[in-house]
Amino acid sequence: SSNREGRVPQISPLSTSTELDDKNVYSYFSRLIPSDAGTAQAVVDYLTQPGLDVRHLGMIYVNDPYGSTFHQAIVKSSLSRPENDRVTVKGNPFSYSVSESSRDIEIQIQQLALTGYRYFFGVFYDEHYETIMTYAHKHGIAGPGFVWIISDGLSNTFLDGRVYKPGSALAIASQGVGILKAEGGRETMNGDPRGYDRFIKAWYQQGEV
Repeated sequence: SSNREGRVPQISPLSTSTELDDKNVYSYFSRLIPSDAGTAQAVVDYLTQPGLDVRHLGMIYVNDPYGSTFHQAIVKSSLSRPENDRVTVKGNPFSYSVSESSRDIEIQIQQLALTGYRYFFGVFYDEHYETIMTYAHKHGIAGPGFVWIISDGLSNTFLDGRVYKPGSALAIASQGVGILKAEGGRETMNGDPRGYDRFIKAWYQQGEV
């Protein structure tokens, strides 16, 4: 909801939606981490850096406001670059509906397989990972020789301690997978909290007696 009428400042350490950038509606809102647009810019900057020079990126994303906005941000970020330094983005959405998503996901993976691309970016959630990566392996676009970067819609601890049977589709497909996570900051090496870290500690200590 809008925070204009109450004129109460809102400072979020977690909200990434680009809709909150509209100062006509959220004039008293600010955040301490990048918006999805800022993260999209970082993705494109990373892919186009010397040594990688990625010029083609396949995307599969859940067809909800989060996925659609992230896809648009990646495309916009690429188009903002000089013409000879852009990434061609092939984006394929899939239905979030559990009853429809499995077949829909395979169709979109098949379309991505036709591109011949080797780099892919996924915007989806934990419940989609195994279906997507199983189909990606089936259609030959996951595993050694391919790179998958997945947004933080996937829990950054999702793969921690997860064991797939050696040689299985998911074991092979999960090679070369990275999970993107946007954070405002961390404590310094000597434990001295500064900036963002000081705010986070104060925020969570509000309820302590």
